[in-house]
Amino acid sequence: MPLRHVTGLSLRDLEYASTIGQSRSFVRAAEICGVSQPALSQQIKKLEHLLGVQIFERQGRQVLPTEAGILILQKADDILAQARGLFEIGANLANPLMGDVHLGVIPTIGPYFMPRALPALRHGFPDLRLHPYEDTTDNLMALLKNRKIDVALIAAPSEQPDIASATLYFEPFVLACPVGHKLASDAPISAHDLDGLDLLMLSREHCLRDQTLALCNLPAKDSGRVASSLEMLRQMVAVGEGCALLPALAVSDMRAMEALIKIRPVADSDFGRHLTLVWRSSDPRGSYFQKLANSLQNHLSNDHKTPPP
Repeated sequence: MPLRHVTGLSLRDLEYASTIGQSRSFVRAAEICGVSQPALSQQIKKLEHLLGVQIFERQGRQVLPTEAGILILQKADDILAQARGLFEIGANLANPLMGDVHLGVIPTIGPYFMPRALPALRHGFPDLRLHPYEDTTDNLMALLKNRKIDVALIAAPSEQPDIASATLYFEPFVLACPVGHKLASDAPISAHDLDGLDLLMLSREHCLRDQTLALCNLPAKDSGRVASSLEMLRQMVAVGEGCALLPALAVSDMRAMEALIKIRPVADSDFGRHLTLVWRSSDPRGSYFQKLANSLQNHLSNDHKTPPP
């Protein structure tokens, strides 16, 4: 139906009808809506004339919707809910850092970063309801482009033209060795000493694997010594399977494993990864997501924070 045929329809009339349907009373509905009963009745008659059907029938003091009225009231409730949603969108755009924000985070960051980040965000943005979601980088980027999430925390700068980004900080990698391993010591190790080293790896879907291969000049070959998570990788080192490169955040809570794993810092200043917050460049909330990134930068623990180069 062309819109010119429904220009007489108003949200106010739908709200009146919905209120009558819920209260089963013209008198009560008039009180709820803050209008007189005659005015309410007149608006319902206008709505029924516009739609060409009777919405309500009176049975004594009780008011019941007709069969057609039941369908109309259901649709009216849907329309009113969508209209309220429009106002909520406007309110969220006016202040996007309140309400729901869906944050994607990769598995090699989430368990170690989020416990630090969430308290800071709750303090800085008390009206923000953050919904973290964990997945691999490729999946998160697809979800971001399809508007399933709002922002994502990944471990690489984004070079895609439709994606905006803010680098949070540079996270160095450290070498984890089993106690008693020939490389186990307290001294920093050079990145050059890691070239060609047979390291334990994460499985192919994790970007940390690609970063390890690139930094250590290793061939992209399959190996039986592969872990599906950072926690499994730590356990493999602990039982003497070999050495692995780990992000600094992932070793900050390893006191229980100190008797099994020796952590060696890597002397080279560029041996690590950049943690980056990304969002759609077309998203009108971009300036607010930049504020979110600034807050994360400012509140990260200084023990594991190096300013971006």
